[in-house]
Amino acid sequence: MVTRSDPRVLAHDVLKRVLYHHAFADIALGSALTRSALPSPDRRLATELVYGTTRRLLSIDWALDGLLKKPVSSAHPDLATSLRLGAYQILYLDRVPGYAAVDRAVGITRAKAGEREAGVANAVLRKLARDGPRPLPGWDEPVVRLSVEHSHPGWLVKDLLSRSSVEEVSRMLAANNVPPPLEVWVNTLRSDRDTVAESLAREGYTTRPTRLAKHGLVVEMEGRPVEESRAFRDGLFYVMDEAAMLVAPALGPAAGSTVLDACAAPGGKTVCLAAVMENRGRIVALDISDARVALIRQNCERLGATIVEARPGDARDVGRLGMQFDYALVDAPCSGLGVLRRRPDLRWRKDLDQIEGLRRLQRAILQGAADVLKPGGILVYCTCSIHPDENNGVIESFLRDNPRFHTSSLRGRIPPELEPDERDGALQLYTHIHGTDGFFIARMAKEI
Repeated sequence: MVTRSDPRVLAHDVLKRVLYHHAFADIALGSALTRSALPSPDRRLATELVYGTTRRLLSIDWALDGLLKKPVSSAHPDLATSLRLGAYQILYLDRVPGYAAVDRAVGITRAKAGEREAGVANAVLRKLARDGPRPLPGWDEPVVRLSVEHSHPGWLVKDLLSRSSVEEVSRMLAANNVPPPLEVWVNTLRSDRDTVAESLAREGYTTRPTRLAKHGLVVEMEGRPVEESRAFRDGLFYVMDEAAMLVAPALGPAAGSTVLDACAAPGGKTVCLAAVMENRGRIVALDISDARVALIRQNCERLGATIVEARPGDARDVGRLGMQFDYALVDAPCSGLGVLRRRPDLRWRKDLDQIEGLRRLQRAILQGAADVLKPGGILVYCTCSIHPDENNGVIESFLRDNPRFHTSSLRGRIPPELEPDERDGALQLYTHIHGTDGFFIARMAKEI
């Protein structure tokens, strides 16, 4: 019997919204889990099914299309969603017996699409469980092979191959298919890493120090969400990837200085800046969305960052504030190609044309921040992307047009292990090399 308390039903409903109604997976899943009364193990299963199926979508469709007369993408949405969820469990979840995956998929299809579609689901998934998927494409077409094997869009594989070897690209894509750890930045305005680790341990969470960031913890994701902990409510930490924890030290604003955070929402890096400044000085945190400005304020209040002024505003026109700043951070809107392990649906939403549009926006925001920086000021630009057009390409263009700016070394501001990777005041992190999100940080100074 199919019931709303079945985590597979919740996963089906969320995945259908993601695939057919353009919902963002993290928002749709979070909303559905909030409304549900599922216990922790079922919440974890639903999360695994949604993210895992989205992540492996192209590989799953390759397997299913070999068993169907027409592509699975042309099937009834409820049938296609059930087939994909069932195939993910059969192909990638060893702990779920094949017969159980088939049975639940058939039952959900019957309830949502009728007996005829349920019969199709039964026949296709039983054959997949019995015979396995068809062979992968050959290496005579490396773009197709890597795209299917690692479930990434062909345009992205082709773009990566234009700059890296087949072996390197294969490693990059494989790393995107490994679910990321849950990492938190310890709020040094209120505590320290050892104390927060002890606090979380008392609540049943297992932690270990992050490898690179000196104020981070890796939290095991068993049990209830870490956001339900008392330590979270008390503002002792903020959930953040380790790479993002390196941004505030890279800028290094002095206590008592004036700082612009040009694209600040949701406010995590803003609070990191306040901590580096010992909560002394002034941070103006901008975002173009009123709702996201409210989120900045909410996070700053929970974490005790009292020097932050969150304001709505377009960072391309920050000069209208009539202010000058000692430091500026541009955490630019980007393609998110560095966080595909964390946001698997992004890989199906992006293309090269969007990257060109983003590049123009990034360049305009960077210029806006530069125009309000005092002589002698420091400017940091960062993205969660690995695409050079969004990273070094933007910096090179900016420096050509702004001769008063020059690169400023990150040495002494980033972990020593990363210093050999620095190039002219810029650092590019890769998931398959550094174990973090793909992330770019560049530091520049304005001449006096």
